Amino acid sequence: MKKIIILSSLFLALTAAVLFAVPNLFKKEKPVSKEINLAISSNNNYSSAAYDDAKASVHVVITKIKGNQQTLVLDKVYNAMQLKQIPDNGNAMNSKVVIPNVFDSKEKLVVTYTITYDTKGSVIEFCNGKTAAEKSNQEQIDINI
Repeated sequence: MKKIIILSSLFLALTAAVLFAVPNLFKKEKPVSKEINLAISSNNNYSSAAYDDAKASVHVVITKIKGNQQTLVLDKVYNAMQLKQIPDNGNAMNSKVVIPNVFDSKEKLVVTYTITYDTKGSVIEFCNGKTAAEKSNQEQIDINI
């Protein structure tokens, strides 16, 4: 009988210790809104006559990933512009996207973009992407053409 009482007491003490050591174990996470600022600009000097017929377009996709489930948040194509018309870094074209109801500990936001260059029918595409930071509610994505 003493053995059962001692084992029961030990079990209860360990259970209490674990529950008090991890206070956030049963707290529900509150969803947050994430803000992603897309800044499209150019690092290069496209003033040469060689770029007169060259254009570029940008396709941006933002996906929310939770486990194996993916949810499309944004799918936007920025129309083709002549390379000479794309603003430089200091005057970037900005677009703000707000994504509500994101659970930081369970979901990830992935931003991918494809830049398509078209020069007299010759087309080349470059893809890139970034995962938004978990603890930050604001993210800056610089897309350099």
